[in-house]
Amino acid sequence: MNSDASQPLSDGGQRVRRLSLSSMVDVTRKMRFCMRKQWQRLWVLSLWIAAMVALFTWKFLQYKNRSSFLVLGYCVCVTKGAAETLKLNMALILLPVCRNTITWFRSTFLGIVFPFDDNLNLHKVITNH
Repeated sequence: MNSDASQPLSDGGQRVRRLSLSSMVDVTRKMRFCMRKQWQRLWVLSLWIAAMVALFTWKFLQYKNRSSFLVLGYCVCVTKGAAETLKLNMALILLPVCRNTITWFRSTFLGIVFPFDDNLNLHKVITNH
């Protein structure tokens, strides 16, 4: 048994690799490359999540100031907020699989910002939410 704490641990005769500065730099480079390559996906998902949070908060606060809140409490606020986000998702669920609409959107300025070529994955993300 090795009592020297400065030696790397071994697992079955193989040395366990320590995280060095160069490996952290490699991970950072790979993450930057991935971010540059996937920026449209990340932007669309961020926009979608922000819209859902905003809609939920708006409806929650709207129903918190009504008389039904005194009777039902937070149940009515949460239900109405969830229903509002559900309406958004139901409106968006068919948009990525409408071929003619996607083709038209690609020809507009939105084709630069939104990943319309990745429309089936967006549809899967929305339906699995």
